[in-house]
Amino acid sequence: MLDFTVFGDTTGLDYPEDWADPPGDSWWLPPTDEGLADTTWVCDRWFMELRRGSGDPEYFGVAELSYQFEDGQEYQCLYTGAWRMTEDCLELMLSAGVGTSTGGCFPVLIAPSGEQLYIQESRNGISPPFFDDGVTSMTMTLSYG
Repeated sequence: MLDFTVFGDTTGLDYPEDWADPPGDSWWLPPTDEGLADTTWVCDRWFMELRRGSGDPEYFGVAELSYQFEDGQEYQCLYTGAWRMTEDCLELMLSAGVGTSTGGCFPVLIAPSGEQLYIQESRNGISPPFFDDGVTSMTMTLSYG
């Protein structure tokens, strides 16, 4: 008998079909806490701000997720919480402020340019709040404004 477990892990044959590398440049790598500190990312109508310093020694910084309900309107903060990198995952612990919280560890890769952040649903199928139903990954763009 042969054990093909290692073969599947090495070749990716056991990975889900939609779990793939991000589009574009090759050699995307997981970012670091320092690499994500004080950055803002946008995708569609979502705006994710990752700031340094959370006040919680277990987390690296404060995360805010804002949404723009209509074109031209200001973004409204819907979730706040803490963030940190845990190996190759962005760990977010967020609250909507009404006794509800959400979070998870989401695999992320950053483009060599540092201007795109590819984020996936967690390995156990949990999606960040800014994923539409059925979406398993998305690319966010660095915002300078």
